[in-house]
Amino acid sequence: MECPTLETWGRTWLERIVALEGRGILREQTRLIYERTVRLHFTDLRETPLEELRRPALIAWANRQIAAGCSRKSLILRVAVLKVCLRDAMSEGLVQTNQAERLISSLRLPRERPVKRWFDSTEAARAFLEAAEGGPEWPALALLTYTGLRLGEALGLQWGDLDLDGQRAVVHRQATPRGRVTEPKSAAGGRLVDLPAVLVDVLRGERARQRRADLQAGRPSGPWVLAVVPVHNSAGRARIRKAMRRALDVAGLPHLTPHGLRHSWISFRAQMGQDARLIQEQAGHSDPAMTRHYTHLQRSDPGAVDDVADAIRPRQAQLFARG
Repeated sequence: MECPTLETWGRTWLERIVALEGRGILREQTRLIYERTVRLHFTDLRETPLEELRRPALIAWANRQIAAGCSRKSLILRVAVLKVCLRDAMSEGLVQTNQAERLISSLRLPRERPVKRWFDSTEAARAFLEAAEGGPEWPALALLTYTGLRLGEALGLQWGDLDLDGQRAVVHRQATPRGRVTEPKSAAGGRLVDLPAVLVDVLRGERARQRRADLQAGRPSGPWVLAVVPVHNSAGRARIRKAMRRALDVAGLPHLTPHGLRHSWISFRAQMGQDARLIQEQAGHSDPAMTRHYTHLQRSDPGAVDDVADAIRPRQAQLFARG
């Protein structure tokens, strides 16, 4: 039997990946990563028969990725997908060995831009908020910073879920990267979340802005708090990440993902000495061990509450107010 090319095998492999997702074995996000990597980053290998995907050819492919500006993290991810693809080909008897195994150790990886998983001080959080305020996607960045919501949860919020007078929001849905609206990640994900007064002001302003825009366009008011319709969820996520990178650059801070705002929110609450059970409930964690995993800053003394609050400009201090 003629050995298939990577393109031929890739189509068959992705069909199996989709089937695994349909059976609940694979997460949608994982499937999307596999599809995107095969479609965009295996293009110069697709005509190559699987048996010719030897180590020199793969090293040359990886070096072309680096020369094109691929980051260290992205290259490791692309190699990981290729490794899984060839592993499954090997299980089908199409190749004798998986030449992508230990490929990373054969490469000179590019240096990565400093990346942090959370703000290590309230001064950093304050600088980020000041740089982000009034800019693109400010309501989204404020919402994520002041609540610790997951990005999908924030994008799944509708105006009917908010009680701005009572300063609460009900989280009972999330928007996936592919544009599906589903239940929260876990049973604990459905919850009430407190909205500090400063965030309520931001949200009131955003709701008024949306209503004016809808009125001028002659269309009914949309239900989504961040004005991102689920079918455009992927583009909405990209805009939020781009706005966040811009604010971090302006503030001179290391790169941080939107999920890093969640880590920071939980850490600041713990640093202030807020009740661990309350933090867990607000974060939507089923297991208190997960909340502890997100807690990176510890209280140092009884005066830590005042120290944290004083480090934030006054109108933002309510973010860290005791519940």
